[in-house]
Parts: sequence; C-alpha cells; structure tokens
Amino acid sequence: MAIPLDALARLEEFSVEQVEMSGSQWVTQYRGQILRLIRLNVVMAERRHKLHGLQGAPAPGSGPLQVLVLNQEGHAVGLVVERILDIVEDWADVKAAATQASVLCSVVIGGRVTELLDIPAILKTAGTVPRPQRDAAMHAARGAH
Repeated sequence: MAIPLDALARLEEFSVEQVEMSGSQWVTQYRGQILRLIRLNVVMAERRHKLHGLQGAPAPGSGPLQVLVLNQEGHAVGLVVERILDIVEDWADVKAAATQASVLCSVVIGGRVTELLDIPAILKTAGTVPRPQRDAAMHAARGAH
C-alpha cells in the first residue's frame, strides 16, 4: 500500500506508552496538539489483523507504532500502519481500478503492484473529517459555572 506523497507531512514512531485514550479513540500528544491516531487495520475491515489489539490502548511493552502523519485541510492526523517500508517519489500509472473502499487504484511502484490509498475516504470512514476549532465555545464554557 502507498499514499500520495503530497498527503504526507512526516513519518513518526511512537512508543505505546505515548498513546492515550480519548473515548474509544487512540490519541497522542504531538507538537503541542492532540494527534488522533487512526488504525489502518481497523478502518480497512477486510484487512483486519491483530495489531496491538482492536479495543482499548495498545498493550504495554508491545513494539513502537509506525505512524504516517498526514496533513489534511490544515489538520494533522496520524495513520497507524503495520510498518513503513520506504519513501519513493515516482510517477505511478494507474494499472487497475480500486477493488475496495478506501483505495483509489492499483499502481506499480518499484516493480510491485501497490494499492494507492484514498486518504479522504479513510478519514471519512474513521469519522475524522476536519472541522473548525471551537475556541469561542471553549472560552464561553470556561466562564460558566
């Protein structure tokens, strides 16, 4: 699998001790913000593999999380993947149409058939559609008793 390079902001690795729960969602503190972590194996149901558990926080002592930090409409979101293989900037010709939701198409990159992920569709499936900050509402709530 691959993502369009223009969607990628950074590659990160987080220890499981850095992952916290916000409701049923994994999050981590990242550069002064709360970064929502979307588990690709959960969003893409037909590819579910047990990656640090599907419920609750990752198991303590399990390996670090490989995260693609994406910049979508000015908001950062972390996409947790099983592993990051490489960064390759290459022109990819579409070789086949998408075979499942969350995939744009299949391409050949580095001599391998690769599914190009549809990041907006993944964010929509995960319920992570960027929305305006609610600073005014937060200020008003602080003054209420």
